[in-house]
Amino acid sequence: MGLDLSIEAENLDKEDLLLPGYQTQLINQVAQFSRVPVILIIMSASGLDISFARDNDKIQAILWVGHKIQAILWVGHPGQEGGRGIADVVFGKYNPVQNVGDKDGSEVVMVYSKPPDGVSGAHAKQVIGFERVFAATGKSNKVRFSFNACKSLAIVDTTGYKVIPSGVHKITVGDGGLLFFVRVSFNH
Repeated sequence: MGLDLSIEAENLDKEDLLLPGYQTQLINQVAQFSRVPVILIIMSASGLDISFARDNDKIQAILWVGHKIQAILWVGHPGQEGGRGIADVVFGKYNPVQNVGDKDGSEVVMVYSKPPDGVSGAHAKQVIGFERVFAATGKSNKVRFSFNACKSLAIVDTTGYKVIPSGVHKITVGDGGLLFFVRVSFNH
């Protein structure tokens, strides 16, 4: 359920925050007649009013914590492999970096570097490190990274040279849940 680019685009304004067409009615009917919990998956890049589903006790999902809770899975516009990614989450093949589920799992921890704001022609962010981590059921792991500043904070300028821009670089782990700032300054 959700929106597509005929309704949701940079040059379009939505008339309201409701699901278009008969999506609300379809969701309610599926939930009404289903013999098992219903997982509501919303595909949208913007906010939607789905409060009707919040109070429907048939719309439930089994999440990583292993028990039934009322939930809605928002996936944005997931792209070509989005269906597989959604299925991995719904059927328990994906576990978060701490494993609170009932299955052993693994995750790739990614570390990114973002150059200071205002650097012309710089990338949005770059991968500077990654490591696959295995986590047994109910366990978590610590991951240690060490970086060479000349390699991890460098960008390629318009003339093709690697340079390290002065200013505040942002180092993020994963989706940004952990953020570090590194200030680079040069003395002449």
